[in-house]
Amino acid sequence: MNTNQYNYGGCQNEQWKPAHIQNDIETGFEYKIDTELTMRLGFIRKVYGILSLQLILTTFMCLISMTCPTYAQFQHKNSWLLWVALIASIVIMLAICCIPGVAKTVPTNYVLLFAFTGCEGYIVSALCSTMNPKIVFLAASMTCAITLMLTYYACTTKTDFTLCGSVFFIASCCLLLFGLFAMFFKVLHVVYCVAGVFLYALYLVYDTQLIVGNKENKIDIDDYILGAMMLYLDIINMFVYLLQILKAASD
Repeated sequence: MNTNQYNYGGCQNEQWKPAHIQNDIETGFEYKIDTELTMRLGFIRKVYGILSLQLILTTFMCLISMTCPTYAQFQHKNSWLLWVALIASIVIMLAICCIPGVAKTVPTNYVLLFAFTGCEGYIVSALCSTMNPKIVFLAASMTCAITLMLTYYACTTKTDFTLCGSVFFIASCCLLLFGLFAMFFKVLHVVYCVAGVFLYALYLVYDTQLIVGNKENKIDIDDYILGAMMLYLDIINMFVYLLQILKAASD
């Protein structure tokens, strides 16, 4: 048998075939990486797009409460609506987080998320209506600056905060218990708010790294609703705590 029929460019078949296969494997591997990166970037854009809409809606609701005295009086006279909004937001949050498939089912996930945002926005707007507009603006500016700096830090640091989820959960439980005692003492309440800002700042870094997906742990690209809700809660809670700190300082 003439072995030249197996030659390719003057090389025996045994010499060129492994290199050819290896090249195909490497090309396929690179293609897989590029595809995963593209999908992750699309996921990140979707999360921050939804988050932007949530923050715009919340800001709009706060502006209405601060600029429309009639609506603000309605909120003050009907304080029971705050409890309804609080309970509804907790129930919706638990549904999104705990019921399998809810966060990934369109359009149910969007309806629940924006119902949750409406409830949270109503609570925050009622709080802002009792505050000096200068304090609200200052708290919003500080929250925006902190969010931008921590997001940049989360994306560039080599420290992996995604391994600290259990530590943050324990800290949240401790903060909740501390808050029960801080309700009765003004000084402790300020300390409680400072601790709250610090904890949710850490949560913002933790959740950002889960969404970016460049560390040990990450959330699935189908959980864009969950990712947006986590970041929204981090930002809103920081804002509320800063608002209370500034109010206490002005008093």
